[in-house]
Amino acid sequence: MGLVLASASPRRQELLRAAGIAITVQPTNIPETPKDGEAPTAFAERLAREKAWAVFKDRPNDLVLGADTVVGGGGGARGGRGGGGGGTPGVGGPGGGAGGGGG
Repeated sequence: MGLVLASASPRRQELLRAAGIAITVQPTNIPETPKDGEAPTAFAERLAREKAWAVFKDRPNDLVLGADTVVGGGGGARGGRGGGGGGTPGVGGPGGGAGGGGG
């Protein structure tokens, strides 16, 4: 059993490895489009959960970390891919919502 990062984020990889945590990276192709009226925090949490679930289905014996960052402003939110800092983090897993859950 290992830890799988369900994200292509180089920064997340760097942070985990700098902390001495061995990871496998398995990005997903989850569409990063907010739902109508979806708040930035809810958007980030939903993406984190969806990414974690997508990877967990392929790797049920591993621990999966799903995470996402969105940039909110002007009444909307957009995915964090390719963006800089200043976003709203969301972390989720198959066991629950923000904060990591079970997975």
